[in-house]
Amino acid sequence: MDYRLGRKNGMGEVSKMNKQQMLKYDDVRDRILIREWFKLKGVVLEHGSKYGVDLKGKEYDVEISHLSFDSLWEQWKKENRFRIEIRKRNHYWNGIYNKTHTTHFVQMNKSGHELLVYPEDLIMEYSNNEVELEYLRGFNLKERTFMFIPFDIGKDVIKRYEI
Repeated sequence: MDYRLGRKNGMGEVSKMNKQQMLKYDDVRDRILIREWFKLKGVVLEHGSKYGVDLKGKEYDVEISHLSFDSLWEQWKKENRFRIEIRKRNHYWNGIYNKTHTTHFVQMNKSGHELLVYPEDLIMEYSNNEVELEYLRGFNLKERTFMFIPFDIGKDVIKRYEI
């Protein structure tokens, strides 16, 4: 079964979104796809709450971000850094939440066919690195600020999958 069908543009892709569209984005299909992908790898995850972590597991949780880049790997290579939204870092990798929950991070590309899986220990090691993307007009400081991991370091630790 292909869980990628029926996303925002009906073709399995997330188009570039403005702020209002981002705030209204329903990630249920992303959760289903990632849950099924982990299930094929022998990891059982359940849906989390609407405003909590996306997927909950016995050994670890998974937070998901679906971005509108054609290739995440090529985008991050061009920027020379991997990026994670600061609001996600502040919630899941803040030194408090992660004391009781191990949470890994999965980014999906525009089509939903490329996954990057970030281990929590790498996120924690670089969680104080921040960059503001001033070109994100219309977004507040929190929304245009990201934590980052240098590409040369992340490329050997962050796992890339084509699905």
